[in-house]
Amino acid sequence: MSRLDQWLQEATRHLSAESAVQVRSEIREHYELAREAAMAAAESAGGNNTGLAQADAEVKVGPAKEDEADRLVVAALGDARVANRKYRAVLLTASEARMLARASREIKAVASRPWLQALLLAVPITALTASAGLMLSGSFAFARTLLAGGIATSLLFAGVFVPRQRPFLANILRCAKWAAMVFLFTIAFDSSWLMIACLWPLAHVEWNMATIRHKLPIAQWPRSLYF
Repeated sequence: MSRLDQWLQEATRHLSAESAVQVRSEIREHYELAREAAMAAAESAGGNNTGLAQADAEVKVGPAKEDEADRLVVAALGDARVANRKYRAVLLTASEARMLARASREIKAVASRPWLQALLLAVPITALTASAGLMLSGSFAFARTLLAGGIATSLLFAGVFVPRQRPFLANILRCAKWAAMVFLFTIAFDSSWLMIACLWPLAHVEWNMATIRHKLPIAQWPRSLYF
């Protein structure tokens, strides 16, 4: 394995397949240009510094000049572990790509079934209608439960119907959804620790989705990122 391949293996660790291909393509292009410049500097025997790396001028003309140029150019790329941390901060990781693919499959399953979309609309409408009827009949305790459930499901299912290219509307729905969830969990559980234990997995998923939103331009957002 060449020095460059070893550097790329470490630098692309934990990145998604698409992100790794992008990094490898860009780095290899930069590597070839820098290596040619280093070889040209060696051939000119003390010619002008090209600015690609301070060590380029140190390459000696001789049988091992290609290997020396390779070593210096790879060294100029910096620490591969540091580069890996920077890439993971701006490019999709393997775990994020899997999460996004799974969420996209779920949304596609709903979008391809009109009867399921109708059911998602019917559930909150039925709950809210029944709640209003119970309140009029004086059954306030059960009516409040249905009202809370209707509001929660309407906010939860509304994201499926958010139009594409409307991230601002999606942000409002997400904030409303989380406010309703916290309120309902606060009412449902006497223990704050139990509430946190229930909300933590949902918060972890939401945090990862928010990270993915910052990494991808809006034009590339699948529907699953809108809610």
